[in-house]
Amino acid sequence: MSEHDPDCKACRANQNSNDANVVWRNERWVLRHTKAPYAELGWMTLHSERHAIALPALSAEELADLGPVIALISTAIIAATGALRVYVASMTETTPHFHAHLVPRYEGGPKGWETFKLKEQAATAPRDIAEAEVSRVMAAVRHSLTA
Repeated sequence: MSEHDPDCKACRANQNSNDANVVWRNERWVLRHTKAPYAELGWMTLHSERHAIALPALSAEELADLGPVIALISTAIIAATGALRVYVASMTETTPHFHAHLVPRYEGGPKGWETFKLKEQAATAPRDIAEAEVSRVMAAVRHSLTA
């Protein structure tokens, strides 16, 4: 399943073998930690490898795999970060290629939809999230998903 759209920025990113933000991938999915400025430690996005503009465009195999993959990734993020839970959302509005945001929710942090405002806030008031911590979380999640 390697159908890609050359005009799609997610497809182009999926084909970039030098993307340092890739945490894990398999034949269906590509998991990335978001880029700086970081809105939250462990905020990751799961992209379909194949070009599919939204959830209904995923194949039966992708749909069957999606829930278990999100559960595994969420468990790995919680173990790596100490987060209370991981929020999952997919809008595919600005990037019409299926992807889901997996956002850790920490003790004392914003709850519910307020969590997603962190991304906008980070653009104007970057948070103090060290690259070393991001690298550590990425390595821990990668290890969990490949073990």
